[in-house]
Amino acid sequence: MKSIFTVFIFVLFVNITFAQAPTFVSTIPANKNVILEEFTGTGCSYCPDGHIYSNIIANSNPGRFWEINIHAGSNALTNPANYRTTDGEIIHDHFISTEGYPSGMINRGGILSRSFWFYNTNTALNQLSYANIAAEGILDFETRTLTLTVELYYTSESSVPSNFVTVAMVQNNIIGPQANASSNQNQYVEDAVNSYNYKHMHMLRDIISPTWGDTVTSTTTESFYTKTYTYVIPDNIKNIPVVLEDLEFLVWVAEDKSNIITANKAEIEYVNIHNYPTRITTVREKNILACNSETEIYFELKAGGDTIRSIEANYSINGETPVTFLWDAREIPALKSDSIHIYPITVAINEEQVIDIQITKINGNDVSSISNNITVKKNIVTGVDNMTFKITTDYLGSEITWKFLDPDGEIINQGGPFAFGINSYEYSLEASFSGCYALIVYDSGSNGINGLYGSGNFSVVDQSGNTILYDNGQFDSKAVYMMNITAHSNIAEKKPDTFFIYPNPVSEQLFIQCPETIDQIKIFNTQGQLLKLIQDNVSEISIIGLPDGFYILHVITGKGTFIQQFVKQ
Repeated sequence: MKSIFTVFIFVLFVNITFAQAPTFVSTIPANKNVILEEFTGTGCSYCPDGHIYSNIIANSNPGRFWEINIHAGSNALTNPANYRTTDGEIIHDHFISTEGYPSGMINRGGILSRSFWFYNTNTALNQLSYANIAAEGILDFETRTLTLTVELYYTSESSVPSNFVTVAMVQNNIIGPQANASSNQNQYVEDAVNSYNYKHMHMLRDIISPTWGDTVTSTTTESFYTKTYTYVIPDNIKNIPVVLEDLEFLVWVAEDKSNIITANKAEIEYVNIHNYPTRITTVREKNILACNSETEIYFELKAGGDTIRSIEANYSINGETPVTFLWDAREIPALKSDSIHIYPITVAINEEQVIDIQITKINGNDVSSISNNITVKKNIVTGVDNMTFKITTDYLGSEITWKFLDPDGEIINQGGPFAFGINSYEYSLEASFSGCYALIVYDSGSNGINGLYGSGNFSVVDQSGNTILYDNGQFDSKAVYMMNITAHSNIAEKKPDTFFIYPNPVSEQLFIQCPETIDQIKIFNTQGQLLKLIQDNVSEISIIGLPDGFYILHVITGKGTFIQQFVKQ
């Protein structure tokens, strides 16, 4: 609850009770609607899974179920972004979760782990409510003022003498940090800038009424209650921008501090949006997996109060001469976003560079102050045909994975997630033909592997122990290295039509067709462990005894190594 003495927010209550008849709230008896208050946090590895659960329930019950994500408790980190609220912490501390995180309350019927949310939601949705609640409001984009009227009508008598009406403001589309973000692909933002890789939805930003609601004292059958709230929405809360078009307002009626009777989402009309500014919300890099100086930039352009039909813009690298480009691919309606790509952009190799983007015209009219930037670095090193990849994890090894890709984008080797604790691992990286390979190390927590949770790093060395690349592990969600591998004494030119294995999947015997004499055959699991070594020129091998799963076959010849993945089943 915000104090009326707060400088940048004021809340004016105009209470008109029992003097009017209902205007928009239904007077017909209805079943309960549901509010899920989910206790979550950016440091919680399992919380994205909780968001998946709640999103499924919401999609299955449109207009009947709403989510409020409350960042509170030990997993609600305050660095690098603070999503805590005073109201959320009051609610969290009152109920004191004993279920770990994520946990939640269905209509405040007790703390539950996510596996119980489906059942308890369905139970509540099939119960008759003794009251209906609704809200309508006007949001003035010029003054950032919300005027919201709540109506409550009793179709039967309440079981308690007093009820409480609460109005909450939640916000969608907040791009921010989140542990294990990639486990929820619907909200994962790949290549996000500033270590932020997750689209937070339904986040509690403020409770406009008192935390536990305004008191309703007349709760008999056919009683009617209405109240209007006037609230000036701040530009930001704890340095997190409050974006007007991403807000939702939820209302509910409860018995004391527990037992929500029913809920609803307010219907909001936007006014004075024409002067609302257009802005570039995020800029991201799509690292082109090629051993050249090209990269791709894309940015989210969010329209203000008018539809965008065309833009004229420019980009510059490290303040050099701007390059102008035009875009008129499609319309962007007012208050909506679209992704605009700039490709290709030529950058210097192995150097950090700042790319600035500036919009100069919209729909042919001059504009100013619409800009954003990103820092990029394209890493390219020279590799050899046989290398060793060494990685030391931080304590959160479960967040770390890696892949080694050939020039066709096929995975040659990969590893992770890893065990908890600072541990070291080694893997073989072998190239079967000349070209541009990619080594990508991922951290789903978006804080690299050297920082908050220990000092990790990774490197690649050749057979003589010479370092090909070293990374100190201080990256965000991923580190990408392109490896240019040209012809060597032990590397063959690619012959995709002359080497193959069959059947795949295989159960007992694996047959190999190879154009060269085979010196060795190696079979690795996906963790890089050597399981089988055959030092003979054979055309078939038995895999009886290997557990079902994915394996990597290395066929080594005098003219190169051929690599193929197969499945044992």
